[in-house]
Amino acid sequence: MGRMWIGATPARKLKTAPATTTTAPQRVGTCPISSYGNLTAAGDQVYMVGDYHGLSVFDVSDPTAPVSAAELDVSGAQECAVAGQHLYVASGYGGLQILDVADPSAPEIVGTCDVVGHARSVAARWPFAYLTTHEYIEDRSWLVTVDVSD
Repeated sequence: MGRMWIGATPARKLKTAPATTTTAPQRVGTCPISSYGNLTAAGDQVYMVGDYHGLSVFDVSDPTAPVSAAELDVSGAQECAVAGQHLYVASGYGGLQILDVADPSAPEIVGTCDVVGHARSVAARWPFAYLTTHEYIEDRSWLVTVDVSD
């Protein structure tokens, strides 16, 4: 597939463009979306999460015609990161949610972990997931490391 730029717009379209150049990318495909949110990509899939719509999975194996592959209610979803066959989701006060995405058309929640505060962002590098969290009442923030190896 090569490299590709991917973006979701407020006009509720998923847009793709080949990343053959960084100075003049060109849009090559769009797909209607129900809302917009934060994106991450792995292989032929793009994963999008957002507060009001949970998780959306898109198949971008043909960049000129991206299609919706699946949706899943993931409460409070703020941001996601993919590593291997798992998607790690920072889910606000729901902490960390771990999804099995081995079959991108049927993602399922396989684990959760409570964290201090409101989980806002996430990165993953086996065997850990890293989250930033914020406690609004005391106005404090943390970097939280979660062992996801079992």
